[in-house]
Amino acid sequence: MENFGHFGILTPPEKGIGNFTLYDWGPGSACKAWCRIRDHYGDAYVDLGRNRAFGINSVSVDLDKRNILVRDASVGTDGRSRDIKVVFSDGKERNIELPREGKVEIPKAI
Repeated sequence: MENFGHFGILTPPEKGIGNFTLYDWGPGSACKAWCRIRDHYGDAYVDLGRNRAFGINSVSVDLDKRNILVRDASVGTDGRSRDIKVVFSDGKERNIELPREGKVEIPKAI
């Protein structure tokens, strides 16, 4: 819900958060930001040229000489696997399934 200050009044009898406006301010902006970040960086972003990578949303990424190791702290807590999006700096994308164990290795040469 949005800020009641747009209307300047509280819900009668002078209690509560006031009038409801729209879903586009706080939570809507947060959802839009998450979608834009995921579209651009995925759940894991890998720059092989710089040998750098990072994860978002409980995902961590490590690089060794041959593989990209992707881990997810949230996988396995409910006994299910999770699909994640890996974005590479050259614009390629790859969707992978993290098994219940919460980790997977991706060969660097894909």
